[in-house]
Formats: sequence, structure tokens, C-alpha cells
Amino acid sequence: MEPDNHLVVKNVVKHYPIRKGLFSKIVGNVHAVDGVSFQIDRGKTFGLVGESGCGKSTLARLLMSLEPLSGGQILYKGQDISRFSKKHIFEIRRKMQLIFQDPYSSLNPRKSIGHSIEAPLVTHGIAANRKERRELVTQMMDEVGLDVEQFKRYPHEFSGGQRQRVCIARAMILEPEFVLCDEPVSALDVSIQAQVINLLCNLQKKRNVTYFFISHDLNVVKHISDVVAVMYLGRIVELAPKNVLYKRPLHPYSQALISSAPEVNLKQKKKRTVLTGDVPSPIDPPKGCHFCTRCRYVEKKCTNEPSPELIEVEHNHFVRCWLY
Repeated sequence: MEPDNHLVVKNVVKHYPIRKGLFSKIVGNVHAVDGVSFQIDRGKTFGLVGESGCGKSTLARLLMSLEPLSGGQILYKGQDISRFSKKHIFEIRRKMQLIFQDPYSSLNPRKSIGHSIEAPLVTHGIAANRKERRELVTQMMDEVGLDVEQFKRYPHEFSGGQRQRVCIARAMILEPEFVLCDEPVSALDVSIQAQVINLLCNLQKKRNVTYFFISHDLNVVKHISDVVAVMYLGRIVELAPKNVLYKRPLHPYSQALISSAPEVNLKQKKKRTVLTGDVPSPIDPPKGCHFCTRCRYVEKKCTNEPSPELIEVEHNHFVRCWLY
């Protein structure tokens, strides 16, 4: 493992048992995350894209140790946090923070935004007294573009973009090294999305923080990410630097996904790749390649044998497909 690998994920698996009957007999499993591996370097942004239900949010909960693994390892700065005790997890959470998708539901409506931002300082025992905490909160509010005079206002008095700035301030006030952003702009207007993304980029440059950025918006991921992974039915099917992936996607699913993204340049015509069929059930995924039921290049080998592990086709360009 190289010294700049901030987070290393090794063959992570998460299966949820399906229980049935009076005695809760296990009759099957939901394959939510099925053998995911990647690494993120310090100060970089790792983007994750995929259709709804592919396992993005489940993977996020596993990275934050909110759920136990069914298999694999998660190494944070060389430490296997997947086997940490609750006490050690609490200590490391100061350095690993989370920004949620819906800023309104992630804030306590009964607390002012100042107290919401201050809460992590109280929880982790940072600052000697209330006055010092207040100074840290006001500095953080100013840094994310909030008026200090809004300290005593409540979440319902703010717009969606302002509420998300509050959530960003709450996550950043502990000076984390790693921040997981679970679709942080999907609930915002397009014009506000750009402001929030630029704020995240500025904070990253200033604090050298590492981002794990989940989104279904391919253009947003392209703008903020350094490396992008494409996920399908619990597996990463392609991983590459963003410019490489968007210019030359190799996996048939990546090609279809990127071709479906709206084009900013209306004069430039893009050939669309339309997928047929539905996403298979994670309860009973295909025996071969998970994408074989919708792939236009499917062969007999694809339906009978599991897809290979990620193969490095080009420098830092990995794909999981029998075509390569």
C-alpha cells in the first residue's frame, strides 16, 4: 500500500439475510454490495455513479462504519476500521464526516443552526468553554458563506442551498480528513448546485480534505471528481480518471450511462446507447456477469461464468468485462 492511500477498500461485501416464517428461517440474501475494491488518495475526490438500487448508499454506510461488513476490509490510513470497537470508531469519526442528501431532514428543526453546527464540538469535547465554541462556529459560518447574524435562526427559515451550507459547516467544523458526500446537491436547484459544488472544491483546496462523492448526476461527478467508478448491481464495473472514463468508457454499461448524460454543447450531437430490460433483482442476480441480461455484446461465456475481477486495460483504467 502506498503512503498516500488515504482509504483502501478490499473486496467489501454486504449481504442482507431474507427471513421467512415463524422461526425467521433464512431463505436467501440481498446482494447489496458484492466484492468492491478501490483506493482513494489524500486530498482527492473519488466519484461513484450508478442507477438507483445499485448499492451506492449501502457502500457509503459501510465506509462510515454505520453497518457491519459481511466480508472484506476497509483500511483508513492503514488501520482496519471494519474491526474497530465502538470506542475506537467514535474516536475516528472526528476525522471521517458525512454530508447527507436532504439538508432539511438531516437538521434538527427544534435547534437553531448555530447549535446544530456547534453540536459536534460538544460531542467530541473540543474547545474549553462555550465562548470558544461560539467563535469556532462563527468562523465556520463565515467560511461557508453564512451570515453570522443567522446563528439563532432555525432550519425552516433558510432555503435549501443555505441549509446544505449549514450541513457542510457542521461536517467541516471538526476539521475532518475524509468527508463522504451522499448526493449532497441532488435536492437543490441547478443554479444552487454549482454554488455548493464550488464551495466544496474551495474547502478541499484549503483543508486538503479527501472526498467520496456519490451522485446520479454524471455532469456533477465529472466536475468535482478526480477518479470515477461506475457501479452496477453491487459491483464496480469500471474505474478510471474522470477524463479517461468520460472520453472512452469501455464497459457496455458505462457507455450507456455516459451517453445518456445531457450534453451542454447543443451543437455537438451524441450517439445514445439505449439499454433494454430491467435491472435484475439483487436477491437473485445472474449467475454469470451481472450485466449480461441487458448487454448488447453478451456471449455464452458471459451468462455461464462470473465476470472477471477489475482488469487494468490501460494505465489506471480498470474494467470488469469479458470483452477485455
